[in-house]
Amino acid sequence: MVKVVLITGCSTGIGLALAARLANSPGAEYKVYATMRDVGKQGPLVQAAENSINKTLLIRKLDVCQANQVEEIMKEILDTEGKIDILVNNAAFGLVCAFEKMPMEIAQNMMDTNFFGCMRSMQACIPVMKKQGYGQIINVSSCSGIFGVPFLGLYSASKFALEGLSESLAPELNAFGINISLIEPGPVNTPFIDTWVNIRQNLNEQVDQRTGQMVDTVAQTIINRPMDARQSADGVVDVIMKCIRDEKPLLRYPTAESVTNLNKRKLVDPTGQTVLDVTRGFYPIFDQ
Repeated sequence: MVKVVLITGCSTGIGLALAARLANSPGAEYKVYATMRDVGKQGPLVQAAENSINKTLLIRKLDVCQANQVEEIMKEILDTEGKIDILVNNAAFGLVCAFEKMPMEIAQNMMDTNFFGCMRSMQACIPVMKKQGYGQIINVSSCSGIFGVPFLGLYSASKFALEGLSESLAPELNAFGINISLIEPGPVNTPFIDTWVNIRQNLNEQVDQRTGQMVDTVAQTIINRPMDARQSADGVVDVIMKCIRDEKPLLRYPTAESVTNLNKRKLVDPTGQTVLDVTRGFYPIFDQ
């Protein structure tokens, strides 16, 4: 039976790669509703899945910050398909910025997109999945939801919140035959990382000199990380596909060994000192 999938944030990166992979699956296993805030940016997805467009792949506008748009896409899916099998919450953004200079408007928008957007989508899907007696929710988190990253505080906070919510919901939803999982990528070779740093300049002009140097060091470390040290979007999608196909999906799926190791190091240290030691080791500028 064809599985109906709703994915948010499909204009680039992981969302695009996942939508194309599912839509292009042999045997038309999946019917994908690939959504994005600006459908004017659908070109790369259309190119990646051109033979599947309007067959196993439908591209729709969805701003997860707009409750009415979430309701509309769910209504279309239920009216057309009569069910929803899988929800993938992927839409998110981040920003490298000194915390004291983070505009409240941007901070609220980030939490609204990265956390409350997931909440809106889940609240729309869960009642349907409960009635069905089955369903799967996949929330794309981040290693930044495990380890707080300097000058990515609001992004980390949004992913920590998503991790906590997902963990809390797991036993609630399992009782209804619904599985919820977290995908935890490390650095990924997508345009997403570059957008973290491209608009930092104006926000950090007014900070003190030392803070400014720290922000620039973190930003340059992110920008200059070798491409072969970043995971590909397709590599992350491989892990998501495993999650989808697992008979008993796990709560957490780190997508790289480095993320698994971070998880292990943090969980065995109740003091949290390991987090600080790892951060100082990765960014020596903080060890002064």
